Amino acid sequence: MVLQGIAYHHGTVPQPVRHLLERAYRDGALRVLCATSTLSQGMNLPVKTVLVHSTWRNQEQIGVREFWNAAGRAGRAFQETEGHVVLIAKDTKDARKLRRRYLDKDNIEPVLSTIGALYHRLATTRLGARPTHGQNLTDIELPDPEQEDLTDWAQGLDLQLLTMLAEEVVDTPDQQLLEDAAHDLLAHTLGGHQIGAQDWSLKPLARFTARRVAALARQLPDPAARAAILRTGLSLQGGLDAITAAEQLANTLTEHPGLLDPATWPALRDTVLTAATKIQELHRSATAKNRPIGAVVPLADDWIASWTHQEIHSHYQLVLAAKDITVTSDYIDKLITQDLAWAVSSILQILETRHGITPEGPLAALPAMLKYGVDTAPACYAASLGIDQRSAAIGLAARCPVPEPSFSDFTSWLGDLTADEITAITTPSIAALLIRSTERHSPRTVQKTVLSGRGTFTTPLRGVRHTYSDGYLAGLSAGTVLDLVRDHDNPADPNAIRVEHNGLHLGWIAKDTARPLALALDGQPSPTVTAILSTDTHALAETGGTEQLASHDQVELTIIVGPRS
Repeated sequence: MVLQGIAYHHGTVPQPVRHLLERAYRDGALRVLCATSTLSQGMNLPVKTVLVHSTWRNQEQIGVREFWNAAGRAGRAFQETEGHVVLIAKDTKDARKLRRRYLDKDNIEPVLSTIGALYHRLATTRLGARPTHGQNLTDIELPDPEQEDLTDWAQGLDLQLLTMLAEEVVDTPDQQLLEDAAHDLLAHTLGGHQIGAQDWSLKPLARFTARRVAALARQLPDPAARAAILRTGLSLQGGLDAITAAEQLANTLTEHPGLLDPATWPALRDTVLTAATKIQELHRSATAKNRPIGAVVPLADDWIASWTHQEIHSHYQLVLAAKDITVTSDYIDKLITQDLAWAVSSILQILETRHGITPEGPLAALPAMLKYGVDTAPACYAASLGIDQRSAAIGLAARCPVPEPSFSDFTSWLGDLTADEITAITTPSIAALLIRSTERHSPRTVQKTVLSGRGTFTTPLRGVRHTYSDGYLAGLSAGTVLDLVRDHDNPADPNAIRVEHNGLHLGWIAKDTARPLALALDGQPSPTVTAILSTDTHALAETGGTEQLASHDQVELTIIVGPRS
């Protein structure tokens, strides 16, 4: 089917395969994608037509918002002028039902706050019935949640309020002061407004959160620990697990400082990985699909050692009860490259912020090693530049002459190579990517965009004063599409790119952005590049005068890079 231009996209497609399918679709090699809802969540693909064959999933009809989210994939900005959505009905009667439910925009479900939903469900639990509009709830006591989703919501709220409330308020013995502060914060949330719209008192939720925050503050008396957990993005329990793991690791390094010696790196690596398996998020991922948590550390070691998916599957298929390689790949994608990398990164953050031990060398690179499946920091740098092939990233890293290079060292070395030198040390396809790479003395965001051949970045418009275009710019508004013209004969910069509107020269792309973008535009095939005025120059001129537009970097452009149309 793929060879005929028809592909598939769902949650358990192995990540490398999924990325290749998405790239092939963007490049036009694939014309049809049969997908689950994985494509409806913000994926930016060049889709003109969306066919919705059914609005039922697991005996339940999808919501109107979900339908329009999927429908929104149709008609890619700056490539299509319109998009088509085909909603398939079984018969005329079904068509009328679908039209009434989905095509009337007034039927779209409202956005409900998690805080408001938490209050509503806890109040229902306490009252034994749903509260009615305007019901007096002032004196009810909300119970601690028992369902898993409510527990997660409540813990997330606890942690956010704990961080946002002043320490003197959190640690005060005055419960009323804490309740009033929690009430003030909650009142300014979407949930607070929605609760108020039902004419319900916010006081029960303020008492509920104040009670829980006070208990949490007693459990976590160190403000630095509270902030550390929030920075990791883990749940409350996951954060506590990470704090415990970091403390154990700090004690181990204090007792056995030799573990930091490069010769004992495998032992240190497995110590950290084993500690990370104790974090709640990793356990949840493992138990969600009956994935064995005991396989995480040895499999992660082999993944970092650059074993292929096929080699890992052959070795671990009995342990993972993997009937085919997609199960093994899903285990790698979810548990190793995502959750284990997240858990290790969290432990290392806390190790530094709470224990003053700054990870260095391979320890600092361990989360990236897990993400990319390579075993050195330079190979991680190469992979982060967009080199998907692990063997190519490892081979390129081995060529770097700088011992133990930083990311800046690595990219500076690449930036100093000529096109011929790059071609000599790697494969032709990787060489082409690196030659176009904007990291060669250019901003990293720009580099990643041009390297991948798709994405968006911003850059200042330079030379407005020299082109005397400030008066013309004052008549434009944000969102105006501008023209980019290669200025090959520019004596000051052979990579110059002019910015024009209706043939009038407005200025030039900033030089550090223009160099890589010019290489991409001069290449064959060249990508589609669109420039949009992102500064509201008209409003800026009205408040500060047109001469303000000629000041340095006052006008900003958004550059959109996509495959050749």
